[in-house]
Amino acid sequence: MKEPIRRYKNKSGNIRWLVDFQIRKKRIRKRDFYNKDEAVRYFEQIKYLILSGQYESYLEAEREEKKKVLLSDFAKGLYDSKTTAHMRASTRKQYKWRLIKSILPVLGHKPLGEINERDFYKVNEHLTERDLKVSTRTYTLQVLSTTLRLAKDKGLIDTVPKCPFKRPTVSRNIYLTDIEIQRVLNTLEKYRAPREEWLRVWVYLQLNTFTRLGELIALEWSDVDFNKKTITINKQYCDVSKALTPTKNNKIHMALPLSDEMMTMLKNYKDVCGDIKIIFPRVQYWSDSHKSKYRSMFNPPRISKTTI
Repeated sequence: MKEPIRRYKNKSGNIRWLVDFQIRKKRIRKRDFYNKDEAVRYFEQIKYLILSGQYESYLEAEREEKKKVLLSDFAKGLYDSKTTAHMRASTRKQYKWRLIKSILPVLGHKPLGEINERDFYKVNEHLTERDLKVSTRTYTLQVLSTTLRLAKDKGLIDTVPKCPFKRPTVSRNIYLTDIEIQRVLNTLEKYRAPREEWLRVWVYLQLNTFTRLGELIALEWSDVDFNKKTITINKQYCDVSKALTPTKNNKIHMALPLSDEMMTMLKNYKDVCGDIKIIFPRVQYWSDSHKSKYRSMFNPPRISKTTI
């Protein structure tokens, strides 16, 4: 006979507890308890209710109570809690912001069980009035769908209403032409301060590898193989949690080749850095003013035909 309370690992690799037992022809199965004490309390409570004949009335009262939960109450701290720990910190931050700014002002007063397909149209109309792009509107509606799916996982609703809007698929040319690359380099030399050699290495390395900003910030000298002229991308710096995390989609890019010019630039820059472990140490402590300066340096008005 199986133990009614067991430990298991969820999809994120975290330890959780499961209650699974049968009594008087009633099968009880509930998972995702954070500790054993919580699971034991639930097991004892349900066992008592079944033996005393109060289980059916308990279920009915629970269903009625769940129907009264408002979206605003459910959303409080949702994207800060363990429920969404499987999401990247930057994704949780985006979801939380869109939920507060765009969804709760329209649907926050409504019980979860009463939200239907028409409410997606209401949120879309609210976003349209603010002159937001189609991609922004559909992303926000995706946040609403995800929130309702989380509510279903917690047993607060039975079904998730279908979102009638599909996110548009836009084909993008993600490669820079030779002319565009030359514009970037000319802009770099025009606006870079003489002592900002690290910024020159930063831009050239990004053009060589097309890595994300967080992956560049996390680079260490041990990731560069000067003999084989390669670099490995195996982590990223998260600006939300202020810590090193796995790369997006947990992919590791091994031994990316670098040009001879890039290797020479890195060697010269390493001589200047000395024994520092991180390639770009000061970038991890950028203030908002530093970030805006970096973005404005390469914004469309400056990277124009006049820079060639």
